[in-house]
Parts: sequence; C-alpha cells; structure tokens
Amino acid sequence: MAAAAAVASVAPVVSAQSETTPEFSDVSVKTVGEEAYNAIHSLAEQGIVTGYQNGKFGAWDYIKRVQVAKMFQRAKGVETPADVEKVLSQYNDVANVSDEDKAAIAAVTEAGFFSGNHGAFMPEGYLTREQMATILVRTYGLGDYNTGEDVEVNFKGVSPYAKESVQILANLGITTEAKNFNPQGHINRANFSVMLQRTMDFVKAQAAAEIESVKAVGAKTLEVKFNKAVDPNSKVEVVKSNIKQNVSETNWASDNTSVTIELTSKLTEGEYTVNVAREGAKDISGSVKVENEKVSKIEILSDVAVVDKDDKPSEATVAYRVTNQYGEDVTKSTNLTTNSETNVKVNPSKGVITLANLNDDETGRAYKVGDKLPITLVHADTATTVTKTVTLSKAPAVTEVGIDGVYNENGKALNEDTNLSNDDFYLVLNVKDQYGKTMTDVDTVKKGLIKTETNPTVIKTNGEGNVVGLETVTVNGEKKLAMKLVGPVKAGESTVTLISTTNGATASYKIKVAETTRTDKVTLSAPEFAVAGEDILVPATVLDKEGNEVKDTKVLNDNTKGVKVTFNGAPQIAPFVTDKDGNVFIKVSAAQTGVFAVVAQSSTFNVATQTINVKEAAKANTIRGLKKPLTFVAGSENNEISVDDVIVEDQYGRQMKTSDVKDYLTKNNITILVEPKEDSPEVVEITNGVITANSPATIKANDKNGTETLKISLADSNGNNPVAASTADAKIRVTDGTEYDSYEIEEIGKIQAADVENAGAKEFTVNGLIKDSKVKLDQNKGDFTATISGGKLTAPKEVTNNEIVINEDELNTNDKEEAIDTQFTLKVTINATGKTVEQTFVVSPEESKVQDFFFTSSVVSSNESDYDVAKEVGEATVASGSVILGGLQVSEDDNSPINIATKDQYGNKKIVDLDATAASTVNVTPEKASDVTITDNGTKNATVTLKNGVEKAGLIVKVKVGNATKSLKVTVVEGSNGNDGGDGENDGSTDVVEEQ
Repeated sequence: MAAAAAVASVAPVVSAQSETTPEFSDVSVKTVGEEAYNAIHSLAEQGIVTGYQNGKFGAWDYIKRVQVAKMFQRAKGVETPADVEKVLSQYNDVANVSDEDKAAIAAVTEAGFFSGNHGAFMPEGYLTREQMATILVRTYGLGDYNTGEDVEVNFKGVSPYAKESVQILANLGITTEAKNFNPQGHINRANFSVMLQRTMDFVKAQAAAEIESVKAVGAKTLEVKFNKAVDPNSKVEVVKSNIKQNVSETNWASDNTSVTIELTSKLTEGEYTVNVAREGAKDISGSVKVENEKVSKIEILSDVAVVDKDDKPSEATVAYRVTNQYGEDVTKSTNLTTNSETNVKVNPSKGVITLANLNDDETGRAYKVGDKLPITLVHADTATTVTKTVTLSKAPAVTEVGIDGVYNENGKALNEDTNLSNDDFYLVLNVKDQYGKTMTDVDTVKKGLIKTETNPTVIKTNGEGNVVGLETVTVNGEKKLAMKLVGPVKAGESTVTLISTTNGATASYKIKVAETTRTDKVTLSAPEFAVAGEDILVPATVLDKEGNEVKDTKVLNDNTKGVKVTFNGAPQIAPFVTDKDGNVFIKVSAAQTGVFAVVAQSSTFNVATQTINVKEAAKANTIRGLKKPLTFVAGSENNEISVDDVIVEDQYGRQMKTSDVKDYLTKNNITILVEPKEDSPEVVEITNGVITANSPATIKANDKNGTETLKISLADSNGNNPVAASTADAKIRVTDGTEYDSYEIEEIGKIQAADVENAGAKEFTVNGLIKDSKVKLDQNKGDFTATISGGKLTAPKEVTNNEIVINEDELNTNDKEEAIDTQFTLKVTINATGKTVEQTFVVSPEESKVQDFFFTSSVVSSNESDYDVAKEVGEATVASGSVILGGLQVSEDDNSPINIATKDQYGNKKIVDLDATAASTVNVTPEKASDVTITDNGTKNATVTLKNGVEKAGLIVKVKVGNATKSLKVTVVEGSNGNDGGDGENDGSTDVVEEQ
C-alpha cells in the first residue's frame, strides 16, 4: 500500500479566486461539503470545468459521458485530432452532437481514454460509478501504481470488466466506499469532481522529483531547488566540462526542497551540472551558466579616520570592504588604486586605508584632528569606484576584535529546541581600542563594527543587515559586550564575522545549533476498536535515527522533527497521544463508516500506512444490571434509579459512558424501563418505571426489610415494547436501619473557608453500610448528630443540614496574624445506636484556583452532575479575525461555544465560559506560519487571521487557566461549514443546461 500513502498526503489547494475563475451560485461548503467545494473550484481554476450558462455548476446533476470527455480533454491537455470525423466514424450516435462535443469525444477516443460500447459512445448517457472507475484507471494509468496488497472490496453488482479498476481505486485510497461501492449507480457532477481531483492529486504525488533551478549564490556556492522534498541522504555531485568538481560541504534546507553546495574552488565562467543520485529512485540533474567572480561594490566603512597621535599626527586609518556579485567579502584578494599613491594607501590583507604624511615639512602638509580629507578607491577591471570624505579623529575606536563564544547564564546548550523567548543566549565580544584598552561603551563600539552572517536562516544575531546590535551582560561577575541571538532556530551552523570600521580588523565565530531527536522509522498497527463518531487510537511505534523509541508527543507532533499524519487524505494536527502506560497512539476520528487509510511520514520521509475499517456508531444494545447495589430506607419515597446507575453495553460488548447513553437515548427516542420481576412485589413499589436521559425512575420502599428483583430493559419513548434481549435483573434492598454493619463518613478532604469568595457550606455524606451496599443517612430525619472541633473553636460546634460551615476567623493564624490551613475533626453520633465515627479534614483560606480542566461544548453550569457528564472536545473552529478565546466553537456546522470544565484544589467542579475565565496565557502555534497572521500571541487576546488566498489553516492553541495548561486543535475558517459529500452517490436536481 505504499502508493496509497501519497494520495492520503495530498489535498487540493484552492487559491483565492481570480477574476477569470467562475463562481457557481449553487456551490458552497454548506451545500456540497468541504472536499467537493475545494475540488470543484480547483478544477475550475485549472479550466477543467466551467459550469452551465445559468451560472450554476449543477452539483447534484448526474454527469454525462460527453461532459466527462470534455473534462478529460482539458485535464490531460489532449489535442483535437486533425481528422475528427474519421475518428468518430466508429460511433453510430454522435452525428448530432455539437462541434465542440465532437472534438472532445474524438480527442479522448484517439488518446485511448474512451472506447464506446458496440459502436455507440452514448454521449447523453449518465456515467455509472463502475464506468468512472474504469476510465479513471485507464486515463491516468493508475494500474502502474497498484503495487501493494489488495484491500477488502465488496464486489456485489460490479461487472467483471470493472472489478480490477474498482480494486485499484480502493487500494490507492482514491475511493473510500470499498464496502458499498454502488457500481451501477450514477455519479453526480460534484462527486465526480471529487474523484477526478483525488486522482490528479494522487498522480501528482507520485510524480518524480525534479530540479527546478540551479543558481550560483556565492563564489564557491551553488543552490539547487527541487519541485518536492528529496531524501537528504542522496549523493550530490557537480560536473563542469565532464570534470567532476570537488565538493567541500552540502547543506540541506529543513524541508529538504533545496540544497546548497560549497565547492573547494571558486566558480569560473562556464556551465555547471548538478547530479543528484537517489537510492531507489531515478537520478535527476540540472545546470546553470555562471560568470567569473567580479568586483561589484567598494565601501569605505566609516566617516572617521583615527589618527596615530593627538599632536601633529603622521597618519590615520579607516577600514574599507570590497564585495563580489554575491555580496561576499573579497577585500583581501582585490587590488585597488587610490586618488594618491603617496598619501592614500590601501592594505588588502587588513582591509584598511592609511592616510599617510599628514604632517610633512618637505611637502608642507599639516593636518590636525578635525580636518577632513577625501578618499577615492578604484577597481580598474570593473570600473567600480567609491569616494568619501573622512574626518580625522583622536576618539577611542575599535581596532581589535575578538569573540569569546556563546553564553547562557544557566549553562544551557544551544539546539533546535531552544526557545529564545524564554532563554537568552549571547555571542560575547572582546573589543579593544587603539590604546589597547577594553571597550565597554555600547554606542561607540556599535558605530565601530559591522557584521556578516553566513546562514541567518539557522540562527542570527540582533541587528538588521550589517548593523551590530549590542548590549551589556554580566559573565562571571564581569561586564561584557554581547550580541543577543535571535530566531529562527534551526539545526545547522552560521558563521558571524565582525569587522572594525577603523582598521578592518576581523573576528569570526561559527555558531552551531545542535540537532535534537528526529523521527526516522514508523510502524503502525490496527486499532483495537474503530467505531464511527469515536476517537480511534492507532498504535504507533516511532524510532529516531539511532534506533531509540520516541514517545515524547512534543517531538512526534513537531512539524519538522516529528511525523506528519493524514487520515482519509486530510492532514491531522498534533495527532499523537500517549496513554497512562506511555504507549503511543495516533488519534483520529471518522464520522461515517468505511475503509480509510492512516498515513504517517517521518522526518526522514519513511512512510507507514494502516488501513482502518470503521464500523457503525455505537448504540445501546444490552442492559447488564446496576453499577452498584442499591439499598433504600424502609418507608422512603421517591428513591431514584437513573441512567447513572445502569450498566449499558453497546453492540460491541463495551460498557457505554453515562454521557454517551444519554445522547443515544435522546437522539433515538429510547428509554430504559424498570419493571417488577414478580407480579406482586412486596418490598418496593414502582411509582415511575421509565428512565429517560434527564429523568429517573422512582421507587417507593415499603415498611418491610428484604430484597426485590426488578427487570431493566431498553424500551420505546413511552416505556413500552421492552426489548427482551436487552433485559437484565437488578436486586433492590430495603432496610429499616437496624441491619447496618457499620458507618462511614465519605472523604471530605480539603475545603475552602465558607466566607472566602462566598464559598458557602460544604455538604458531607454519612452512610450506613450493609453487606455490599450503603445507604445515605439524613441528619434532618434524625439519623445522626454531628459536631466539629479544631482551629480557634473553643468548644465543639454543632452541625446541621449535613453541612460544614467554618469561617476564616475560626482558622489558626501565623506570626503575621494571617489565617492558615487548619485541621478540624468532624464527629458523627448515630442516634439509634450511639455509635460514633470521625474524620479529620482541612479548611483553607486560599482563593479557589483551577488545578485541572478540559474543553467541552456543554453549557455553563455550577452543578457537579453536569461536570460529570460533560464530554471533552479536542478540536474546534474559529472564524478568521476573531479573538480566539471568544470565538471558539464546535465546528463550522455547530456554533455551540467552547467552554471549559474546571476542577479546583478543593475538588469543586463546574463548567465556565472560557472567555470569562482568568486565562493567563493563550499560546498559538500554526501548522503553517505562512497561512495566518497572529497578533497578541501569549495573551488572552490572541487573535488569528487567515492570509490572502488561504481558506483554512490549522493551529495548536495552548490555554493556561490557573495551574493547568491544555491544548486544543483549532481550524481557522471563513464562513460556515457544510456536510462532507464523500464520494458516494447523491441525488438531486436542477435545471439541465448544456455545459460550456
């Protein structure tokens, strides 16, 4: 299935509509789905489809064979045959079609795309899905890519001639309907557009890599750009006049779409050919014609020339620089002439101009500090000149330059994971003046230096262009001048060279950014479950280049070092997760059933594919009983049995979550029925036997100890027609309280003082224990009395209503008279027996602070029961131009806002408005930085906007609330979303007008 990997990794990219691209009045994401929308507009931009004369595309019209012929002629660029009538003579039904249609039919026939049927082309006939499979495979030669194992296909109804083509489409991942292909069904124009675009994308992905350009970017350096990523382990050689050139170094771009080649000797006039030999792939070549190196620019680097002495100076110096056509420094190898061979002398080896004979009695020259002198430098071969007037100066100037190295106050090493917004790194300098003194004045030194950097895409220093950005840092107690390192940070090397503008003194330092862990090999396994509408966890094993297993999701999800994943052709944002045991999975989800491919590509371009058969969504299938035994107090009424109490399994034998059961009951108009197993129950009476998603069954306990067996079944909306196969028995116990074996106080833990932030009272629970069940006791019914002691209480404090109330002034204090965490003891006395039970707990004056949270679409609520059934969401959308916190919603179809379910240090649970919370930071990481503009990143006002021509972009949004930070996958969109059309058959109608 190696070939399927490529189609899954490519999706049609739709750029901004040009003035000549048609807009279709019946095509939007909402009406045809995202993939069909993108496919139709992509084909329209390429001129493959143009729609109808009435401005519509006719998305739901069945596509005709003649329309397909015209699309294929345009898509493949097939020329119309010279003798159309001769080609069409094999058909008996095309005489009355238009000349344009005749030309298209003849073109695709001569090209071998269509062959007709028993002498008929059937131009007005609707294309069936099996015919579509056959012509796609034939037209695009898809059989050549079918090198993997066959996936499972349901061939029901498929004609013998089409079986191989349908199998190929399924193997390559072009169709996702392998289990329900519907071969005899007609295909509409929208879905044919999807299938054609998928096919074109697949073929494009399989296209061989080529060299787009070769360019000389330095006197010894060539830059090669490719049309797609190339294995960086490929062998690169350079040839001129059939002589292989010596290569000293090759440096690949991080995306492996370009490489720079440094030769050991300079380029000379002539043609250079670069050959790239790839393992297991065809060698590729490209050439460039270059000219000899030449002088392009001469610069005098300062307006000041520093004198050798204050009184009657004899000479003064100033630096100069010569660069070639590539901007490289060629001062040392270039001879220049000056406006005075006697008084203006150049020293190429040092890059310095000496103004000599400033005070000479014989010539009468008498210059002093402050005087101005003109300097002219000339390169005769290229007629390049520069003239500048300099001022003689005695001020301290940079004459000696040194670089001590890279410094970080915490001793950290510089690598590609370094975050320069959190960790400061500096290049420390050692600069001296003409008097041998160390210089520490930032402004003076800044004026006296310029810099060059060989690879600022790896790392660069502060200061634009040649400007040196300086500041003072303390190193081992000593103040030093330093250049701060700034991003981007990529693995590689960059050499920084500093040049004195006074005398041309130089110093160079190679900054090395170390490479960290990078993914290399990926192995995927079949998931334990793959059910529509649920997270699917695909087991993954990822190794780095050294063969060590990579389990850090930060690395795995990294755009450069990690693994890129597509599912059903769609790129996945941060899909890697781990479980509590550290096992690695790729998390995906599918809304519908079908066979889909997960494709994972490592940073070294190794690919793994796993085909997943997604089964139908889970549905309530069987009742297995109660989650725990229920015991009611004799004589009590309105005892409840709710969804929370019942074990419900789906059709796969899995116990369903309470929230999922509630969703299923609501969406399918189903209830759970509670009935007595015996005709005349003696221990309990069922006052309401119907459990719905939001209401319980109610039970009255009679004045008699004992047990009663009830039947629990799935039933219709009225609690009728119970499904016998779903039924389970459940025993209910009734006791008058004399049978309790012991008592317990459920754990209280740490609570907040009642008058801090209006926290209020804290309810506690006392249970009577009987065998394997428990009964909640009620203080208001006289079951027990309770007191609290501890803190500043001078006597036990009586408790009422099963509630603890301790205020801040009842807590112990520290030396500053500030309230502190204080331990108290709750003592409960059972009134019927005199037995006592105690529990200690802590009361704190601290304000509530979130310790954990998750994103949810559940509505804002302070009820813990709502928190307990809230569903976590891992993905959301936001409209372009929105503040992220205020604009997050479930999807383009569902504008329900994203809230957060929080839990503080006291165990309090609630669902709150995300925009109204005290979120301290919002950090946004785009999947592609080129797609979006982000403002106020790192604040709660972070805003994201799509760039021109971008319709959708992926983000990872990290939100910090209190002491917790969580990540959310976010898609930035414009407008609203519609349903995905898939590639299955859809019916619909519109006015039928001939395609233009």
